[in-house]
Amino acid sequence: MSARALIWMTVVMMIGVAPAASAEAPSSEVQRLRQLKQEDPEAFQQALKEHKAQLRQRLAHLKQTDPAAYQAALQKLRAHHQRRLEYLKTHNPERFEEVLKNRRAKVQERLETLKQEHPERYEALMQRLDAWRQQRVREDVRDRREDVRDRREDVRDQYQRSRRTGGGTRRPSRE
Repeated sequence: MSARALIWMTVVMMIGVAPAASAEAPSSEVQRLRQLKQEDPEAFQQALKEHKAQLRQRLAHLKQTDPAAYQAALQKLRAHHQRRLEYLKTHNPERFEEVLKNRRAKVQERLETLKQEHPERYEALMQRLDAWRQQRVREDVRDRREDVRDRREDVRDQYQRSRRTGGGTRRPSRE
């Protein structure tokens, strides 16, 4: 995941998480940003830019000084983002769909920009995406085959147990 994506996730988490989603009370900074968002959208956007710049600096410094801590921070941010999406999906499906729609639009826009500005990187990305999709299809087929084998084993085991106990394999009729 890119640093840009992490920064956006952090900012969205700060202003977008409903108070019921977290056990602790929102910080004064989060409250200030929420209030600023309602009262002065331009100042809010400026505050977000400043916050993102600070976060970029902290993450870049952490990446250089302590790569393990940087990876831990990334994992923590990803987990928090995933919890937020799960919360939205269950408690506010409309907002969840809106977030997904916006994310898809941003990704598509970035792909178009990449295609125009760096065609070789775009092609490499598309090749990796195709390889990932093919691998996923193969894994799905393997999973399906494994499920079928497991089902066959279950039926065989059930049949053998019933043979040992002298019972039949059929269900009793409903009379």
